[in-house]
Amino acid sequence: MEKRVAVVIPAYNEERTNIEVIRGLKRHRFARIIVVDDVSSDRTGELAGQQGVILLTHILNRGLGGALGTGINAALRLGAEAIVTFDADGQHDPDDIAHLLEPITKGEAEVVIGSRMLGIRAAGRARLPIEAPLGHKGLKGGLKRRAQAPKLIPGQTGQIQHLKRAGLEVGEA
Repeated sequence: MEKRVAVVIPAYNEERTNIEVIRGLKRHRFARIIVVDDVSSDRTGELAGQQGVILLTHILNRGLGGALGTGINAALRLGAEAIVTFDADGQHDPDDIAHLLEPITKGEAEVVIGSRMLGIRAAGRARLPIEAPLGHKGLKGGLKRRAQAPKLIPGQTGQIQHLKRAGLEVGEA
């Protein structure tokens, strides 16, 4: 069964990479690409808008979770049956989306959470900045007490809407 797929891209100051990300998704024939510009100070939104995507622009910076929520809500309103969240920084590969969606299209899963951190060495496709394994704050924000922190996959904050769509009772993000 073919699902109506929407790709949600939260973007903040990503003018150097977001155009190539959008073009890569279009090469894979994704028609519903939603970019949420989270008050970028560069030309992120302007350049994305020139690519013919659905561009949503926050008037106040809401952070990654807020941008994902805005994009996911828009995708649901557009009738998306599957939603893929995708980074604007070029670290995700559009080739991976078909594999990510496979359990959903086969009816084996309602929610699939992928991670660019798993299997990096085996796949030989390490495109992460040096600080990425240290978390979102990484070297830039100082090391946190990682030994006591739960191991979260980047992007999990946006999965709340996915879980609600699957019929699970969860709190609002």
